[in-house]
Amino acid sequence: MIHAKRFFAVLISLDIMLGLGIVGAFTLAGKVSAGKSSSIATLKADVETNAQVINGYEKLKQVVNSNKEVEAIAAKVLPQDKEQSVALAEIDKFSKDAKVPLKQISFSIGTAKSGPTLTSPSSLKGVLVVSVNLKCGPAKYNNLLNFLKSIEQNQRRMQVTSVAMNPSTKTSGLIDSTDLQIDIYLKPL
Repeated sequence: MIHAKRFFAVLISLDIMLGLGIVGAFTLAGKVSAGKSSSIATLKADVETNAQVINGYEKLKQVVNSNKEVEAIAAKVLPQDKEQSVALAEIDKFSKDAKVPLKQISFSIGTAKSGPTLTSPSSLKGVLVVSVNLKCGPAKYNNLLNFLKSIEQNQRRMQVTSVAMNPSTKTSGLIDSTDLQIDIYLKPL
């Protein structure tokens, strides 16, 4: 019987030690997993922060690209050249297409115009204006309208600032002479 009591005591001791071992293992596993979960949470926060930074960079890249597109459009609309021959060629082409003869063309290069009477882009800093005075010969009224429409729909930014027409007293629908003033907007170099 002594052996049975001793055997029972050994089993109880083993059960207690096994129970303590299991509790110790779970405690240790809990501490290790808490440390790992903390580092996982930190890494997850870093990933989210990096994703936000990358998203911000992507948006900035889109803004920069759109600014390049705006600059390209501005270069078309507000050319950097101040060559009067380019503007003259365009105006001459418009007049020939519309069958409005040009008698005289004169230029006056301004500096920067601004003020409430002009439309955009004159309010932009550094925009130069070349004023063109045109004297047109006899033309039909509809042809003159087509000429003005060509100027307005041109890629180069132009604004008709003054129109003076002298209608024919002999022929209906005919304009004997027309004086136009056109402002051409340019970006300085």
